[in-house]
Amino acid sequence: MKKIITLLTLFFLLQNGKANNVVISNVNLVNNGGNNIYVQFDISWENSWRILNGPANYDGVWIYFKYKTATGNWVHLNLNSITAADLIPATLAYWRSSYGAVMHRSASNLGIGNISIAGVRLAVDNTVPYNIELRAFAVEMVYIPASTVVNGNGLALGDGDGIFTESINAFHKQGLDIYAVTGVGFSGLDLISVDVNGIDDAEIEEPNSFTIADASGDGIQNLAISNAFFPVSSAIWCMKYEVTQGAYRDFLNTLNLAQQTTRTANSPTSATGTGALTASGTGRNFLEIKFPSSIGLPATYGCDASGNNIFDEANDGEFAACNFLGWTDLAAWLDWAGLAPMTEMNFERICRGHTSAGFNVPVNGEFAWGTTAISGNSFTLTAPFTATETVSNSSAVLGNASYGNLTTGPLRNGIFATATSNRITSGASFFGVMDMSGNLTEACVTVGNVAGRSYNKTGVANSSIGDGKISFNGNAIANYWPGNVNVATSQTNLDAEVTTAAGTIRRGGDFSIGVTKLRVSDRSDGPLTVSRVVYQGGRGVIVLAMY
Repeated sequence: MKKIITLLTLFFLLQNGKANNVVISNVNLVNNGGNNIYVQFDISWENSWRILNGPANYDGVWIYFKYKTATGNWVHLNLNSITAADLIPATLAYWRSSYGAVMHRSASNLGIGNISIAGVRLAVDNTVPYNIELRAFAVEMVYIPASTVVNGNGLALGDGDGIFTESINAFHKQGLDIYAVTGVGFSGLDLISVDVNGIDDAEIEEPNSFTIADASGDGIQNLAISNAFFPVSSAIWCMKYEVTQGAYRDFLNTLNLAQQTTRTANSPTSATGTGALTASGTGRNFLEIKFPSSIGLPATYGCDASGNNIFDEANDGEFAACNFLGWTDLAAWLDWAGLAPMTEMNFERICRGHTSAGFNVPVNGEFAWGTTAISGNSFTLTAPFTATETVSNSSAVLGNASYGNLTTGPLRNGIFATATSNRITSGASFFGVMDMSGNLTEACVTVGNVAGRSYNKTGVANSSIGDGKISFNGNAIANYWPGNVNVATSQTNLDAEVTTAAGTIRRGGDFSIGVTKLRVSDRSDGPLTVSRVVYQGGRGVIVLAMY
């Protein structure tokens, strides 16, 4: 017996500039009683890959579900730990947690092309009500293998020549800017000594203490902490793109009124067309109130770049990266989506890459695409605010990125990837993650202060990850996340909400900033803010060692 709940189509963008058309359809809840309740759906997406050479990785889609209770609240649909009812066709494989699953090509399904699979099943919580309204959500992901230890070296961070030339505040050790991480946590760091040259900005010293001299104002201090569980080199899934305006819209549309009030800049009771995160249209953000809140019910949000009060049309901007996200906004979205923040070490590893032969040697001043050459064209857009928004004058030779106010706001995710682009001209990282240099800042957990270094401090499985729900007030609640750690003591209330930006750092630059901050090893951009500013967005990860 089954009941069709919803038909939900989601569009994201991938490597060749075409809409990736991730489609979750024919969503059914099947109740055979006991531990045999499952959600069944069809899934398709374009331009999927799984390769054995080079990055030796693959893409996938993180899928999770929310259902509406009798009281009108949206609740995360947890998957059942008893997986007997799961049904995954042979061409697909999956990684699953309690909160969702990443569907990807199976090991025997190598290649590049489209995926279309019917009748996928995932076992769900056996206490879920049967007659429910169900929504499916999808986020494109990229698998980042664990770094391989070769000759005692597992990961390269920082750049430069160890004397006078390096990115600002880059990681380095005495006489050599490149250092290797050989373990999963800080207990595996090589000995990092403090040198005394004029560019001594960010030193890490073993065992388990951090001696840092830094004048960038980002709160770096000489504070000791032991944290063997800080995510460094383990396997992760990383969002292929930054959070879109459409994704944040969908988030807002599952919140109650109190949560919406916290997670937006303007009251949900404001008139139709009022911007959600800023004045509508500012910095290319067109996320607006579609139907205002009334009689205590939450508002409904939509995108309206065309300005005609007809929401979520093809040219209404939902595919652009979502800016004006304070850290607490992004943290709440990550918690709600069952994801977690990336560390700044994850950031460099995703950009620079590594293979089974060891780490890729850093290039001084390199961008996410692995070279120091970058186009300075003032961009001309075609089909703006659509799923096919394109830069008509991007470089066919140099790396392309949105920076230095070449545009008035963030562009469509993956905009420089076309049918003829390569890693350099598309601006892709080594593993195929897009826009890690430019567009919007990457929100990372810093190693520059104790609030950041406390991330995942206990190492208890499922403790420091998003669990699909947020507080009644609309804040993330995840143990030892930046923003809920007492900076002075490194302790946290296990039920503490994320209300500050302590422990964060901006990496990768953004559309409004100078070119130097786009460099992979540059650490000069300081912490994120709780305030909603035009250049802040972000993305999340799944750190497999944290489950």
